[in-house]
Amino acid sequence: MNKNPKLHKYYDSSDPNLKTLRFKKRQDYNRNQKIALRIGVVVLFFLVEIAVMWAAADSLVSYSPLQSELVLGAKLSKRVGMLDKLSDKLTPPPVIGVSDMYLVIPRLLVNAPIDPVTTTANGDMASSQSMQRVGWYKDGTKPGEVGSVVLGGHYGNPDESGVFRSIDKLKQGDRLEVRDKSGKSLTYKVYKTSTFKQSEVPLQELFNKNDGMYLNLVTCVGDWDAQTSSYDHRLIVYSKRDSY
Repeated sequence: MNKNPKLHKYYDSSDPNLKTLRFKKRQDYNRNQKIALRIGVVVLFFLVEIAVMWAAADSLVSYSPLQSELVLGAKLSKRVGMLDKLSDKLTPPPVIGVSDMYLVIPRLLVNAPIDPVTTTANGDMASSQSMQRVGWYKDGTKPGEVGSVVLGGHYGNPDESGVFRSIDKLKQGDRLEVRDKSGKSLTYKVYKTSTFKQSEVPLQELFNKNDGMYLNLVTCVGDWDAQTSSYDHRLIVYSKRDSY
């Protein structure tokens, strides 16, 4: 009878080589089981990691007011709410251009240069020439003084977004900062927002309130009129320094 272990299927049941053969087969089986288990653990680890990364990417979104559209759908309010909690820890993006003063809005990730402006030929407050810069009415109150500092910014048009595209998302208590080139900062807190028809803007409240230090942001909103290249309403964000 052939004693070659490779031909074990021809052995009779009493052959002593069978015990050794079965022991080796059990060893091979156990080793294969351990290898399969390790591979399974590694694959599971990567699947879990991918799922966690996907969930994190889906729950947070960094956005800029310079974008015309942010996020559509029911998840927008949840994402904006999470950004509210993180806004104090976020650093605004680099400024666009050079100026003596900059407007910083941490919640909206705005860091925009401020240009001094006066009035137009028809007596309205002029705007900055750039969509991404802010205009300061220099004939009014200077930042840091008692009175109403007025900053105007473009909302944008159907083809291009302006620096104040998203100021309607500001809420009571949100911070606004005016910084100079040295880094010195004046902080104001939003206390209300209001929308008016262009002909009904309360100019006294906007420009001449002097019982404290105010910073008012104004932009165009409403329906776009292609003939006049303007909107029919004005949005004003009112803020005030708590102490000075």
